[in-house]
Amino acid sequence: MVARISILRMHNRLMRMKQRNRCGPL
Repeated sequence: MVARISILRMHNRLMRMKQRNRCGPL
């Protein structure tokens, strides 16, 4: 169960990095 939170955190970081890279939607 705790692993899910870790994955969510990593996914959130990746999404933020991608958005900053230049990806608007998705």
